[in-house]
Amino acid sequence: MLPPGASEAALLAELIAVGLDPQLAGIAVSIAQLKRTGPTVFLYGVTLPRAQAAILREQVAALEAQVKKELVTDAAAKKALLGYGIPAADAEALLSLWAAEKVKQSAYAERLPR
Repeated sequence: MLPPGASEAALLAELIAVGLDPQLAGIAVSIAQLKRTGPTVFLYGVTLPRAQAAILREQVAALEAQVKKELVTDAAAKKALLGYGIPAADAEALLSLWAAEKVKQSAYAERLPR
């Protein structure tokens, strides 16, 4: 594992200097980097560390609620999703799903006053 503050390049140089094969040194550095960043999660077309994925999930859920209540337009929601780093195809898919799930009140289903 990489010590705090150590760079990948420095670790790679040290491993090669002690005689480790350069390919194995590269693999060792990659493993150390993965251990430092922790497990990653693939969410909405983006691979993120677990903590950042949780934040993205909350941001998208909040935006979903706003879209379904029609507080935010679809164009603004798409801009926000793209701003979160979500690819355009995945943003379009989310917007289509949310549009299909919108519940509109029917005028005929309302209870009339007596």
